[in-house]
Amino acid sequence: MIERYVRKQHIADASFFDMPLLLTEERGDFVSFRDQLTREINPRGILEEIFAAELAAHTWEICRLQRCRTLVINMALENALAQLLIRIVDPDDSTDCIVLARNWFSEPEAKSEVAELLSDIQLDEAAIVAQATRAVYNDLRQLDRMISLQQSLRAFSVALSNTARASRFG
Repeated sequence: MIERYVRKQHIADASFFDMPLLLTEERGDFVSFRDQLTREINPRGILEEIFAAELAAHTWEICRLQRCRTLVINMALENALAQLLIRIVDPDDSTDCIVLARNWFSEPEAKSEVAELLSDIQLDEAAIVAQATRAVYNDLRQLDRMISLQQSLRAFSVALSNTARASRFG
C-alpha cells in the first residue's frame, strides 16, 4: 500500500513527491531526507508540499553534483601524478612513472617514493590535486554551472514558498 499524505481536505500519493535517483543512491536516504525537511518546514496544503518536495529535490541534486566534483578530481589523480612524475624524473621513464603512479594508491612504498620525489622539488601531494584539478577544469566549470542553476532553482522555490506562507498569514 502506498503511504498517503493527508492535509486538511486533500490526499496525494507519496509517489507524487518521488524523485528519480541514480542506481548508486538509496531511495531510503532520499525519503528520510525529504521527510526530515518536510517535518522542519511543516507544509500546510498541497502547494507548500510541492515547494517542500522541490526544495528537497534541488538540495539533493546540489549535494549530488558537489560529490561529482570531488569524484571527477579523484578520477584524474592517477593521470595527474603520472604526468608530474614524468616531468620530475625523466620523460624516457614514462612507463615506470605510470606504474609508480598506479601503485601510489595502494602501496605504502610507492607513496613514500612519490613523497620523496615531490619533496625534492619542494612539492607535496597538494601538487597532485592541483594538477588533477587543472586537467579537469572544464568539467568542473560545467558542474559549477549546474550547481549554480540548482541553487537558483532552490532559492526560487524557497521564495515562492515564503510568498505562499505570507499570503496565507497576511
